[in-house]
Amino acid sequence: MMTNDSSQITNSLIISVIVDDAATMATVVIGIVAISVNRYWSTAYPISYRKYVRQYFVYLIMTAVWCLSFSI
Repeated sequence: MMTNDSSQITNSLIISVIVDDAATMATVVIGIVAISVNRYWSTAYPISYRKYVRQYFVYLIMTAVWCLSFSI
């Protein structure tokens, strides 16, 4: 009986570590993609970049990256 409870707790911890690793990996990958798109946009379209990218836009993208990564 004690072994079964212990193995259940161990399995729960393993699953939570895997989920945490996946969420962290998704956040990093999506963040790097967002930075790359930002740098491309600023280089390829400098006039529209200056027109559209403001501080609220950056906060919006950061929030979207986190929400998207945790919804995966």
